[in-house]
Amino acid sequence: MIFDEYQNFSLTYIHDKSKNPQNKGTDYHKHETFEIFILLSGKASYFIEQSVYNLVPGDIVIVNSEEGHKQVIHPCNDHESIQFNFDPGITSFINHPASDPVSCFTDRPLGTQNKRNLQPVDLKVILDLFESMENLKNHFRTGLEVFKLLRFVEILMHIYLAFKDMPKPEKFSKAPQIIQNISTYIENNFERDLSLGSMEEKFHISRFYLSHEFKKYTSFGFREYIVIKRVQHAKLLLSKGLKPAEACSLSGFNDYSNFNKVFKKYTRVSPTEYIRNIDKGELDMLQHANIPILPKYAKLPDLVVTGLFWSPEIPEKGDSILLSVVVMNVGRAATPEGVTLGVGFNILDTEGREVLVVWSDNHSKALAPGETVLLRANSGIDGVNTWTAVEGSYRIVAYADDMNRIAESNEDNNVMEKFLNICGD
Repeated sequence: MIFDEYQNFSLTYIHDKSKNPQNKGTDYHKHETFEIFILLSGKASYFIEQSVYNLVPGDIVIVNSEEGHKQVIHPCNDHESIQFNFDPGITSFINHPASDPVSCFTDRPLGTQNKRNLQPVDLKVILDLFESMENLKNHFRTGLEVFKLLRFVEILMHIYLAFKDMPKPEKFSKAPQIIQNISTYIENNFERDLSLGSMEEKFHISRFYLSHEFKKYTSFGFREYIVIKRVQHAKLLLSKGLKPAEACSLSGFNDYSNFNKVFKKYTRVSPTEYIRNIDKGELDMLQHANIPILPKYAKLPDLVVTGLFWSPEIPEKGDSILLSVVVMNVGRAATPEGVTLGVGFNILDTEGREVLVVWSDNHSKALAPGETVLLRANSGIDGVNTWTAVEGSYRIVAYADDMNRIAESNEDNNVMEKFLNICGD
């Protein structure tokens, strides 16, 4: 992997070559730079707002600073890609409004028309310019950054022309209109009640359907989606000069101590530290990790998935796959004796379609704080608890307490997901 950075011009790029990559990608995030991703070999997917783009070699994805996105590199295939991140002001010296190369990033609704497939001749031109960028340091010492900037602006112009001349938008999986409407409502009402129950009542939609569709089109459960959006909104308010307590209230967090904890969980810094980082010009992208957190504000159990497995470990096409998880109680109280500690498993293809739904519902012993339990899928639709592997790339998602039988101190940390690739013959 080649990484280069030019802070004077706010331009970074990564040239990634990987053999059979495993579990590569990014968490859902936003950042202040614009992003260009060009897939040269292998397969990848981009989740951008409510859209899912599945990529093949020759595809290019563009993302602006307002678009939340997540990148997934599919395993098994050799991977090569180029990614640029840059400050949109990098082209401010171009005064011709009809030829602004960043307009293709901004002149469209969020999460739409993010992908194009480059014609071979256009791809070759861009790759030749990129190779020239990488080779410049062998020929120039004085003015190296300026030469590289000029090459990059030329790349931007070719990308602009490729998007401008496409007569039809690329196909992508878009969320149903009701989900888009709810997403828009969330963006404009962070300070209101945004629970599943309130959305069910306001939009006359089943909470179960809503939860399923949000997971399908955003790769997050509904509650976690709300938390992430509120944290992002709080970051925006803090960057505009509001105090942490004001950002807490206007983002819909009713308790400051909880706000401080959640903010630090997702950004790795407290609100106060985040303000200091703004002053230093160090705005980090929002990240998330499945880190069990022991809540101190309630004596309730808290169930998290700490391991997701399948057997056989390296499945082949035609194998019968059995899913299992390790669930840990990181709360301050045991789960109730006699109440089922259930787990739901979903296998989704690259289009977000459900391939299999199975579950575990035969464990009802109390799970004490700090204890773990291994649970295997024991049933499913039509009583089938295994899946016959089919060639392709899949997302495996496990939900602890999938039927919400157990009251928990934190309902937003019950999910783990992994990616599985079944190679052909």
